[in-house]
Amino acid sequence: MHDDLKSADSLSQLGAHHSNSHAKVLAWDNNDLLITSLNWLSASAPNNLVEIYHEIGVYVQGWDVAKDFIKVFRSLD
Repeated sequence: MHDDLKSADSLSQLGAHHSNSHAKVLAWDNNDLLITSLNWLSASAPNNLVEIYHEIGVYVQGWDVAKDFIKVFRSLD
C-alpha cells in the first residue's frame, strides 16, 4: 500500500541525513502523522494569506499510517 512513497520525489528527500530537508514530522500512536515545513520553536504561522513566507503542513490519519511512514522513511537511507 505504501510502496509508492519510496518513489515520490517529494518524500525521498525527507531523510534526516539530507541537508536539503525542510520537513518536520510528528507521529504519535500508529495512526496519526503530521508533516510540515513550520519550524515549531522559531517561527510563527501568520493568519495573513498573502504572507510570502507561509508555511505548509498536512495531517494524515489512517490505520498504521505513522507506523508505515516511519518504516519507509528509515528505508530511504
